[in-house]
Amino acid sequence: MTKPDALTPLGALCRYAGFERIHRDPPVVVTMDHRAVLVAAWAARRQGLFGAEPPLLVRFDAHPDMGERPRPWAWEHARMTDLDSALAIANGQRSDDGGWAISAMQFGLCRDVATFFVHDYHRFPGDDGAYDDHLGTEHHLYTFGGIREMRNSRAADAVAGAIATRPVWFDIDLDFATRRGEDDSVRIWSEEDWALEFDDDALAFVAQVAERAALVTVATEPWFCGGLGACGAIAEGLKAAMAPVTRMFEGL
Repeated sequence: MTKPDALTPLGALCRYAGFERIHRDPPVVVTMDHRAVLVAAWAARRQGLFGAEPPLLVRFDAHPDMGERPRPWAWEHARMTDLDSALAIANGQRSDDGGWAISAMQFGLCRDVATFFVHDYHRFPGDDGAYDDHLGTEHHLYTFGGIREMRNSRAADAVAGAIATRPVWFDIDLDFATRRGEDDSVRIWSEEDWALEFDDDALAFVAQVAERAALVTVATEPWFCGGLGACGAIAEGLKAAMAPVTRMFEGL
């Protein structure tokens, strides 16, 4: 007998924490604060969606979210064993939006991390390389300005190989589709930007990621997108851009 969805870890979390789920297979969970996706991944792991090994984390984000390395405080919470502790960790200052990806590695919620659309001025040494967590597990880190940049890099085969052989946690921060002006103002992508960034080859890559996705998380983060209106416009752009390869974002 199939367990009612509200009684699964992910279903219970969405109801308890107020997360919105807009697609079921794979589950697509929408949060406002980016740090909250940690808890969605925790529930997905408890539900067995990732299988025996931590997934590859593929991210679309303007920021690496890998600040303050290493994070020895994670030793105190090497295992998230219940929902209350998971929520407390996700909401704590030490798991803030600037470092949640490091927390995900420390908690065993992902193995390697490939982040796309990071603004150059947010990169720092170590974004491309490896990170050893407190248990000694090595995590490979890949950071790209876009999918085209990945295709032209030496890391292309490694990322493709990881996608082909591991489950994927696909994470999107809507601020990935922004630019910054000289006055530091936020400008969301135009139609031309969307067409440029998601050409046929890029969409083929997205299709592979979507096919392997065991979990998809979306952080709306309006404060980094230029407000709620801008956030909504980016969501519409994402739906239109992804429509040729996946319908999982239609509910945004």
